[in-house]
Amino acid sequence: TEVSENSGTIRWRASGSGFYIASNGLLVTNYQVVEGAKNIGVTQYNNGRKNILKAKVILTDEQNDLAVLQIEDSKFISPGQVPYVISTLNADVGESIFTMGYPLTDVMGDEVKITDGIISSRSGLRGDTRVYQITAPITFGNSGGPLFDKDGNLLGMNTSGITKKDVAENTGYAIKSTLIVNLLSSLNDPPKIAISNSLKGKLLKDQIKLLRNFVPMICVGD
Repeated sequence: TEVSENSGTIRWRASGSGFYIASNGLLVTNYQVVEGAKNIGVTQYNNGRKNILKAKVILTDEQNDLAVLQIEDSKFISPGQVPYVISTLNADVGESIFTMGYPLTDVMGDEVKITDGIISSRSGLRGDTRVYQITAPITFGNSGGPLFDKDGNLLGMNTSGITKKDVAENTGYAIKSTLIVNLLSSLNDPPKIAISNSLKGKLLKDQIKLLRNFVPMICVGD
């Protein structure tokens, strides 16, 4: 994807996914998605047209693979009040979940993709308690996208999948939401986290309709 920027042209390429945690253009993604990027872009649709808005990194947690971004672009249109709450409790094994993201956009296109499954473990590789193991597969481009329970509570952030050499299928990992909350609380001006969940009780298809504008693609550019 290419987009003009002042007198030059930035060549954008899809790098991952992200999600808003405030209506003012504050969002989070994986650190790996934006690591070393000269330019960072966030997709937004306006009247059916895709724009790529400039954003900057304002806080990172490399150890836990987290980054907080702020959109700084005059074309930004607020998506509105965030419709989900960030859970501060550990999810139970067997709990139904779904993920959103932009995997393999060069092959699968740039429409947001939904996968569902369950929490299969409350720890990851080698017993890593910072993450959940989930049955929803996570591949390149899904990284940084949100993990929700069936009521639309944010449980975490998709981060990685099992590589083929590890001989495991339908396995993904997601950073627990408590780590996201901890990182946000360390900002100089912490955002007011949504306390009202407008997704609860809705069918999945209706939840997705509300969520689309809150889960953008993250791009990096030269």
